[in-house]
Amino acid sequence: MLTPLRVKRQKKFGTLEALQDALQEKGLDRTVAYLSRLERNQYWPSKEVVLALVEVFEGALSQDEILNPEKYMTEGEDDAA
Repeated sequence: MLTPLRVKRQKKFGTLEALQDALQEKGLDRTVAYLSRLERNQYWPSKEVVLALVEVFEGALSQDEILNPEKYMTEGEDDAA
């Protein structure tokens, strides 16, 4: 199952590194490893991270999709980058 963050990141940014760069431009410094775990719903993000993600996705990713990804998960290869 794929989380909305992973699906939308793949469409908009492609790589985790590109998402990391976009977040850094907004002043949020997070590692690729952190972002990968966040995509797999292994970490609970801070409010700062949630707001930055909504901003870099320009509203295409909602706070609810980030905080409650299980409601929006789609079928697919979960180990895809």
